[in-house]
Amino acid sequence: MYGIIVGCGRLGSTLALFLSGEGHDVVVIDKDPASFRRLGSGFNGRTITGTGIDEDVLRRAGIEKADFVVLATSSDAVNLMAGQVARKIFGVKKVIARIFEPEKEEIYRDLEIEAISFTRVAVREIVDALELDGMVKKMSLGAGAADLVTFRAGPKIAGKTCADISIPRKIKIVSISRQEHTTIAEDGDVIKEGDFIAALVRVDARELARDIFGIPDGGGM
Repeated sequence: MYGIIVGCGRLGSTLALFLSGEGHDVVVIDKDPASFRRLGSGFNGRTITGTGIDEDVLRRAGIEKADFVVLATSSDAVNLMAGQVARKIFGVKKVIARIFEPEKEEIYRDLEIEAISFTRVAVREIVDALELDGMVKKMSLGAGAADLVTFRAGPKIAGKTCADISIPRKIKIVSISRQEHTTIAEDGDVIKEGDFIAALVRVDARELARDIFGIPDGGGM
């Protein structure tokens, strides 16, 4: 694949080195030429001094043939503007932007730019590491039609099968994690107390799910 990364900070440089090492053609753009030192001697791609909102710079980077553009500067405003240039002017199909303010995610989505909030990613990782009891919402799917939730199985559902606690079109067990091993759930799988369960729960079935899973009010989600 051929891609352009705008911003050669810690994120941009690390991503560039990884993609280059995997055999992809990568061009890195940054307004500060000193930032390219982060790439070291192991980088096999190209570097261009300039900004991601400059059309001439992007043409020099080969944006007309780019499979993707990643916007990794430290400015939401720059990432948004550069994303619009890549999507609307050059028609790049895969444009991904780092964002610092999660509440702006919808703006990017309306512009057909995939936004990644590292604040939200970090929160999810911390929640996973804490292994909190209760039902924790991981993400919303289908414009809020359903949530992907995780929880630790308690005594109320221990010994039951996935089919026993699933309700068509409302609650569906997706996976079971047990002793560091995760499997895609089948209807006949028997749940053990202490298992970590991932389930799809329709938004209007949250309270029903808490009751079925044996999770008291206030137990997340």
